[in-house]
Amino acid sequence: MPLDMIRHRLLENWQTVPVYNTHCHHLPDQEMQSLTLSRLLQQSYVGWMASLSDVHDREARRRFFDDFRCNSYSFWLFQAIEALYPQEHPLNADSWEDYDRAIRLAHETETHHLDLLRDRCRYQAVILDQYRDPGSDNGHPEIFHPTFRCDAFFSGYDRGARDHDGVSPYDVLGLSSDLSLDEYLAAIRLTITQARDSHHAVAIKVAMAYERDLLFLPPDRTKAERAFGQTDAALQDVRAFHDLLMDELMSIAADLRLPVQIHTGLGQLDGTAAMNLRPLISRHQNVRFDLFHGSFPWTDDILALAHVYQNVYIDLCWLPIISPARAIQFIREATEVSDARRIVWGCDTWTSEESYGALLAVRHCLAAALAEQVASGYYDITEAERIGCRILGSNTRQLMNLN
Repeated sequence: MPLDMIRHRLLENWQTVPVYNTHCHHLPDQEMQSLTLSRLLQQSYVGWMASLSDVHDREARRRFFDDFRCNSYSFWLFQAIEALYPQEHPLNADSWEDYDRAIRLAHETETHHLDLLRDRCRYQAVILDQYRDPGSDNGHPEIFHPTFRCDAFFSGYDRGARDHDGVSPYDVLGLSSDLSLDEYLAAIRLTITQARDSHHAVAIKVAMAYERDLLFLPPDRTKAERAFGQTDAALQDVRAFHDLLMDELMSIAADLRLPVQIHTGLGQLDGTAAMNLRPLISRHQNVRFDLFHGSFPWTDDILALAHVYQNVYIDLCWLPIISPARAIQFIREATEVSDARRIVWGCDTWTSEESYGALLAVRHCLAAALAEQVASGYYDITEAERIGCRILGSNTRQLMNLN
């Protein structure tokens, strides 16, 4: 069977597959209901890469499309917009108003953003990282299952500090900052336990790669105690506090049987390659580690970790829209060095439109990668279909205990 025909058959097969999505930052209802084309771009990764100075200036729009249409974030978001809001012409500087009008009109229906997730994306469950309100399900427990974002807790040694998203650990805990270190750690354990029991949190999330490296060593309690409560603590003592907190989070995860999702790769870049997590993973082999983003650009790191440690899961989230070319190579290698049960996917987006674009991207990458394996005789097309279904669905359902 020709390669193009194999890819087409795989894509057709996955159109109707129920999807379980490991990761999103979906905006609350009130923010989705005021969506425009301009705001949709701003609330996407396109907005990370480019700013459109004046949406009412056609020449400015033309320069924007000329400069950024080739970017992968733009490509997949534009593909989604054109599919969801079809107009006479593709999205460009001249058709801007047509798409903007269609988006505004669609979002006048309050449930439109949820309908897209359920009906177009076919999501059965989406793991929500609402980082400004850890543990939230956006008021929609029928589709969103929280992962509990723990970054703020790493700032807790300084009673006035906040994390990189502006969140205070003491606001999350609902407590004053007048706590001992033991009381602080106990409050974190209680809060996460309550989130699991009351709000059905299914995972713990750490995205400290935006603030520091990912090397967490065995904790030095004395140094951690020295940092706690100090605004001007020495760096080595702050790192000891981080080490102690990270080990406590691993203990909580093990006790509550929650997987730990960790952002790897892009971020502050210094020391954020996934291999820096090896000492932590080695110390906590009773914890399931859901490692994000393929550790891009250091994708070999996660492949090596997954090969050595059976408690490491390869999460493709974000990678297919960062670089489809790298994602295709990575998927092929991941199936070779790990197995069919420890590869999962999430959209890692803020809006339904970009989530749909991310889904189109991962389907494309899966089809391209697995079709090559079929064409080479590595396995047959039925096996490729099954592997794709597992990556898009059942693997996440099992990892997050969503049965």
